[in-house]
Amino acid sequence: PAVHFGQDAGVEHRLVAEASQLLETLEQKALGRWMCLASLVMTQIEPLDVFDELVTLERSATVLRFGHKFHLTEEALRCVGRNMRRLQAEFVLNKALRIAEVLGKDSFRRVKQLVATAAEVLPEDHERLGHAVSMLAEWEQTVIARAGIQSTIASKRPTTIILELPKKIAVGREMGVAEEDINQASQEYERAVAQQKLQQATKQRDINEIKKRVEDCKTKGVDPQVISSAMTTLVEDEIINTMDQAVERGDVRGLQEAINVWRAHGLDQETLLDAEASLQDLKNRAIDVKAQLEQVLRTPINFQTDSAVLLPEAKKVLAQAIKCLKQFPMVAVEIHGHSVREGAPESISQQRAERV
Repeated sequence: PAVHFGQDAGVEHRLVAEASQLLETLEQKALGRWMCLASLVMTQIEPLDVFDELVTLERSATVLRFGHKFHLTEEALRCVGRNMRRLQAEFVLNKALRIAEVLGKDSFRRVKQLVATAAEVLPEDHERLGHAVSMLAEWEQTVIARAGIQSTIASKRPTTIILELPKKIAVGREMGVAEEDINQASQEYERAVAQQKLQQATKQRDINEIKKRVEDCKTKGVDPQVISSAMTTLVEDEIINTMDQAVERGDVRGLQEAINVWRAHGLDQETLLDAEASLQDLKNRAIDVKAQLEQVLRTPINFQTDSAVLLPEAKKVLAQAIKCLKQFPMVAVEIHGHSVREGAPESISQQRAERV
């Protein structure tokens, strides 16, 4: 095209002549190469190393152009075409076998596709084609077994994995699935078992079982959300126990602290409302008992000097205080002992509190 354009555009004759001569030389070289290749194909030597070049010649219509230009017969052109197809099939089959050799069973689908393409042209009794077909038949059982294992794992459903995977692992071993795949499947099975046990323990709020399973699940890579849910259950149980103990003791301060922790963790609202109701009840009782105790304790509880021995009057006061406290068993009180004399033993305050 460049030569024709130069001629039409009036480019200097010398340049056009040089270009035309160079083009003729290139055509002669190309023709010589093509004739060698065509000769090899027509004599059915079928050299695979020249396949790409033959395909390029055929696709660019160079074969027909050179064939007609140099008076190749129609029969010769047809012979080239027929053998080109067979050569292409041989090349595809050879490529399939090379891929199979390098990648092994992982290349099953690709190799099967290439062999099917080659089989459309090559005869049934072709030796290498027969070898490829037999190899694929052996591989297919392995590939199917491996695919079964992978599909079960991909489901990500612990129940399905636990029920189906052991059988598929056994079949995979029998069919020659790679040990690496078998080991991975076994790990997935153990992970699913660990996850299911943790989920069951969490659902049943079995605290001891949850504590037992959590570390095992972390080691086996169980779904972090499942572990987080179990840990939340542990936190809930610990706070609820603290609340119950605080209510049992009548410990307003302890119950308030537990409620604050519960709220900070964003746990369920219903439990929080119940705890706040208990807290308010304790506060009301505490107000009542405090008022009555203050009335009783207008008369101080006195001891013998530098001693934890109660004076007779103090015992009467204590009797009234006990009567008051028995009316409010759900309220906790603190008892403080004091010594007002300088030089008194440091332990006297503790002893007096314990005595009361």
